[in-house]
Amino acid sequence: MYTSPLQFCTRPCDDLQWADPASLNLLKVILSNTGGAHLLLIDAARDQEVDEGYPLSFALSDIRSAGATVSELPLATRST
Repeated sequence: MYTSPLQFCTRPCDDLQWADPASLNLLKVILSNTGGAHLLLIDAARDQEVDEGYPLSFALSDIRSAGATVSELPLATRST
């Protein structure tokens, strides 16, 4: 994949709180081995459904440990 600081790859993901272990492992591999590629993954997960013992929490911890930057932006709950 050809990327540069001004030309990067963006991939949105939604509902990662329900991702299966194989999908989370794929994300870990991709985000831990970018090879200098400029990759932006925008993921959405319902934090009220994810606690410290949830597979997504472990995956994010592994991704951080591999040196990838993981930023979280909590959003307010929507009222109807």
